[in-house]
Amino acid sequence: MPTTLKAQKVRTLIARDFEEAYRKVDVILTPTTPGSGFRCRRSVGRSRADVLERHFHGDGEQWRGVPGISVPAGLSSEGTPLSASSWSA
Repeated sequence: MPTTLKAQKVRTLIARDFEEAYRKVDVILTPTTPGSGFRCRRSVGRSRADVLERHFHGDGEQWRGVPGISVPAGLSSEGTPLSASSWSA
């Protein structure tokens, strides 16, 4: 099966999951990334996979093609920034 076809099928499954969720709620709020941001210059020396994971982990709606918003949500116990993403039905 071509990669493009697989990607389209996955996108359809994700869209169905969100449609089901929106039958129960009006807004979905999630962390933007799986952890807090790196301190300035602390990403130096980290694996590329660790850095990229923080960019691609969240934002399920982006795979569905629906716009959302990411906003600051405070600081972690280490003083690094946290953020949240939100979408509405």
